[in-house]
Amino acid sequence: MALLAESLGRMGRGGRPVVDRTGITDRVDYRLEWTLESNNPLPPGVEVQPDPNPVTFMVAVREQLA
Repeated sequence: MALLAESLGRMGRGGRPVVDRTGITDRVDYRLEWTLESNNPLPPGVEVQPDPNPVTFMVAVREQLA
């Protein structure tokens, strides 16, 4: 969990640290679903259907890992 907290702290916006207060020291498996945010254009010929209910990474973290 400490590695997850550290990673989230680096990814978050606003420079706020993420602190692991779970006390969990064993390995934890988790699944997180979100919509990839990209400002890059798609390669020619690639089509992607937009998600009708997009969820950003940080929203997914708040909702699914809380």
